[in-house]
Amino acid sequence: MRRSAIDDLHPACTLTCFLGGVILCCMTTDPIFQATGLLASCALLICIRGRAASRFIGGTLLFAFVLTAINALFQTSGQTLLFTYLGGRRFTLEGVALGASMSVMFATIMILFAGYSAVMTTDKTTYLFGRFAPSVTIVLTMSLRNVPDLIHRAKEIHLSRKACGITLGSTPVTQRIRSASSELASMVSWAFDRSVACADSMRSRGFGSAKRTSYLAYPMDARSAFVLVLLVISFAIAFAFLATQDAYVSYLPTIQMHPLDALGWVAFAAFAAFFAIPLLLSVEEACAWRISASRV
Repeated sequence: MRRSAIDDLHPACTLTCFLGGVILCCMTTDPIFQATGLLASCALLICIRGRAASRFIGGTLLFAFVLTAINALFQTSGQTLLFTYLGGRRFTLEGVALGASMSVMFATIMILFAGYSAVMTTDKTTYLFGRFAPSVTIVLTMSLRNVPDLIHRAKEIHLSRKACGITLGSTPVTQRIRSASSELASMVSWAFDRSVACADSMRSRGFGSAKRTSYLAYPMDARSAFVLVLLVISFAIAFAFLATQDAYVSYLPTIQMHPLDALGWVAFAAFAAFFAIPLLLSVEEACAWRISASRV
């Protein structure tokens, strides 16, 4: 995965960018705001992960489309009838619109969290929250770190058993369950042994005996401070407007939208600027890289 411009910012800027985006997207059902948030989050994830993000985005959008269809099938309270099925069950426009709004919100949040997990490493998370909640931070970071380790260990156990000739093939279900239970027991015992060794190592090194320090330093330079100020200002303006519910759309029993006034468009500009700031940083870095590469 290539390094993006957001990686060079202070962790507080990164946290504000993604956490603020999730909060703003959860506060509105206006299609203009939602479409802007979805497109910006997709572009941001592409800037962070490159072409590898296209597969995740495609899968998330496909799942959002399925959620829209499922909601339309079960939500029959709308007044605009499109057609009927299964002996008169209603399929309404309002059900489709409500499902699309919920799906777009879900897809945007998932894409933002994907970008957050790609940029905010465990070191940055520990640096931000280690001083305020050291015990909770270390537990969360170690737990999240164990997830990929357990998956990798499970694959190793399965391949080792397969290399020893223990293959399931077309064996009965009971034997498959017994084999899976044996693999699970091996994986759990390995996890317990590793946790005991880790605890002994931390105790021998004096963990918790004094104030915690970080071996990595993330200085708040002028560029990060300027970006953080812009993010906070744009977030505050958009949040203040969205908190008044003026950007809320009612889908049942009929679709009712509140047209944006002058203040609403100012809030939308702040909403778009909040998502555009990290994108502009990525574009700036890409242009600078191309210029420097052309001079070589």
